[in-house]
Amino acid sequence: MFGIDWFSVGVAAGCGAVAAGVASWVAGKVAGDKAKPAVTAVGTAILFGALYAWANLTIIAQHERQKALGEFDALVAAHPAYQALAEYAPETLDDIRLYVQVAVAEDHDPVRVENSIRQMLGNVVASRLPQASDAAVLDAIELAVDQMSLLHAAGDDSCFRYLFPSVDGGIRVLDYFSEDMMQRDAESTRRVLATYDPGRKLPSQDQAMAVLEPVYADLFATYGAETVAQFDNVDAPGTDRTQLCAMSIDLYRGILANTEEDAARALRWLLGQGG
Repeated sequence: MFGIDWFSVGVAAGCGAVAAGVASWVAGKVAGDKAKPAVTAVGTAILFGALYAWANLTIIAQHERQKALGEFDALVAAHPAYQALAEYAPETLDDIRLYVQVAVAEDHDPVRVENSIRQMLGNVVASRLPQASDAAVLDAIELAVDQMSLLHAAGDDSCFRYLFPSVDGGIRVLDYFSEDMMQRDAESTRRVLATYDPGRKLPSQDQAMAVLEPVYADLFATYGAETVAQFDNVDAPGTDRTQLCAMSIDLYRGILANTEEDAARALRWLLGQGG
């Protein structure tokens, strides 16, 4: 039910923004310009861990909220993604618990709470995803593509708002995602945290670009340079939100179409640019 702010943490929010600097640089490469990239935050559209209790937590009477907070704690204790947080990033779980207490006391808007917890979860997962196992990285991005595709098919701007919540507010993912999707998401989060290895070496830019340049070239050929350039300024007036979602889906699908080794290499480098 919660995800993260896309650009502030460099993942999802996050589940399709791409680094504007990477896109601009590849555009130059396609045109023959060998300038170095000016990379900004990168995102995936991963929803990090669903807390099913919040929908009820925000509507019950004031005198029952302490009881609900206890139920919240019990649910967290049984949730695979939060079990992983407790084991691998306990400080983040403590921060979420403290925030929930404040949110309950101050009667925060549910969407605001969802997006705030998404960001807190995303901060830790985004920093660890580039150094998780190949299987965890690929699974997370495959999940992100499925989530983006589902939202894109809704025909509204939910995909854009999911990817870029800081622009126009996020979404309530329970309005769009099934419980099976949420469980899949929680397991993906657990796998990222469990397989993170701080000693894992990230690939070089040259290794990543061998995969990324053809993918970006396809984006430019399909959508045109002017449309791809909208990644540089997603909150500009007139931005085509539908096209930004479609391009994000095509970007990650294009990467995943490579061998698992090459795809994981490109994704590690791309996701690592946010940190």
